Amino acid sequence: MKLVKTPLRISYVGGGTDYPSYYLNNEGCGVIAAAINQYVYIYSHKLSPIAKEQIRFTYRETESVNAIGELKHPVLREMLKLRNWPEKTNFGTFSDLPSGVGLGGSSSFAVGLAHLILNAESGEIDPHVLAELAVRVEREELKSLVGSKIIMLLLLEDLESMSLSKVAWRSLQN
Repeated sequence: MKLVKTPLRISYVGGGTDYPSYYLNNEGCGVIAAAINQYVYIYSHKLSPIAKEQIRFTYRETESVNAIGELKHPVLREMLKLRNWPEKTNFGTFSDLPSGVGLGGSSSFAVGLAHLILNAESGEIDPHVLAELAVRVEREELKSLVGSKIIMLLLLEDLESMSLSKVAWRSLQN
C-alpha cells in the first residue's frame, strides 16, 4: 500500500492575486501563506485479481467502476486518464479536517494524488512535473479556479512568501 499526506494551508495576505489572470497583468503581486499540520491523506493498493472492478475509490462514497471514464470523482478520473493508468487499483482518501473549511483541501488532494500516481509510475518525483500535473487537471481539464500559490506551497510545505510573475507562470506551463 502507498500512502501520501499533503498539508492543508492558510493564506495570510494576497488571496486572489495568485490567479494568472491577475498576476500576468500586474507587477509586484505576491502572497504569504503557510502549510499547517493538518493533512489530506491519499492511498492506493492493487486490487486483487478476483475483484470485479478495475478501479475502486473510497471518499465520502465508494465508487467501483470498470473503466476510468465511469468515475464520478472528477480529479481522480482526469488524472488517471492523463496518465493512462493501467492497473486494477483501490484508491481512497480522508482528511484531518472536513471539506469546505477554506484551507485548500481540493488542491491538497490534487497534489497528493499526482504525487501518488507519479511515484507509482517511476519512483522519483520531479516537483515541476508534479505541479504541472496538478495544475493541468485542476485548471485545464476541470476549469477550476485555483491559484498558483496553493500548488507551489504544497510542494514546498513551509512558510513562504512568493512573488508571482510571468516567469513563474511560464515555469508551470513548461
